[in-house]
Amino acid sequence: MRKSFDVFLKNETVVNSLEKVGSETEFGKEVARIMNEYGDNQNVKNLDFQYKKIILIANDIRYLKLIHDETLPDWLEDELETVFHKIKKILLVLEIELN
Repeated sequence: MRKSFDVFLKNETVVNSLEKVGSETEFGKEVARIMNEYGDNQNVKNLDFQYKKIILIANDIRYLKLIHDETLPDWLEDELETVFHKIKKILLVLEIELN
């Protein structure tokens, strides 16, 4: 797993994408749209929360890249993986709930 994250940090496309995570991405727009339409839904609130966590993690990774630290702390690696899994699970639940 560590090697894949080292490759992840060295990939310029990934770094450029990380810089845009908090801005006008398609996923960000979709989360905002879902929040506007279904903001009372607890799973939607959780999706928004997890999305904000991804932005924070992306900023941490971007900072490591800026200071030329090519490693990812274990806790950050674990948190990134956990948040991705949570978002995937929430999206599956919302697909069923909202359709």
